Amino acid sequence: MQLLANGGIHMSHRMKWVTVTLLFTSLGLLLAACGQKATTTKQKVFKTTINANPDTLDPAQYTLSVSAEVINAEQQGLYTRDAKNKVVAGVAKSYTTNADKTVYTFTLKHTKWSNGKPVTAADFVYAFKRLADPKVGASQAARVDFLKNGQAVRSGKKPLSSLGAKAWGTYKLQLTLSEPLTYLKDLLTGTPYVPVNEAFVKKTGKKFGTSSADVLANGPFTVKGFSLKNDNWTYQKNTRVLQSS
Repeated sequence: MQLLANGGIHMSHRMKWVTVTLLFTSLGLLLAACGQKATTTKQKVFKTTINANPDTLDPAQYTLSVSAEVINAEQQGLYTRDAKNKVVAGVAKSYTTNADKTVYTFTLKHTKWSNGKPVTAADFVYAFKRLADPKVGASQAARVDFLKNGQAVRSGKKPLSSLGAKAWGTYKLQLTLSEPLTYLKDLLTGTPYVPVNEAFVKKTGKKFGTSSADVLANGPFTVKGFSLKNDNWTYQKNTRVLQSS
């Protein structure tokens, strides 16, 4: 992975070891010799590597840890982690809960997908239902069991409508848990819990997550040039992720 001067990152899986390089180039002396005010141009390059290409960028279907790493760079759930691995708010702005800590109502920040469309509570509900849907056969389906009726839904014993995930308007998401969890925020940093846009999944069909063109990003980066057969691709800054409130 190489962080480019324009905010992009180049990825390669050909090496097994991590390499970090910081390059600094100064033009100060040259400009001073020309009689101009000395200035400094700095170029910073960060390089690292991964030992395999992602098997998919679908947060419900990945099986490799490297896939989760890439998805987490491109997507953001209700909570995420900072540089010190501390759990911090992602798309969640605030929340309220009932007395027994089993019903959480989240108010979401006004963020956007990489295509400019708003990220909504319905995107989170669809992601949870898609994770639990037996027809999807998600590799990460068991990760939905923390929600009310999660296990019953994914095993086909109850309908998707009974899952403990509801949207109350554009930016209100309600999660009903199967039992109280003291580590809920930590859990929600998990890769399977990022939002998924239903219209985009239906448009791309079986191609969803298989290439850069078949993914929408709501995180800090977008993946450019990725496909399942291509091991040379780039992270670029996601300029469409805007928070209005």
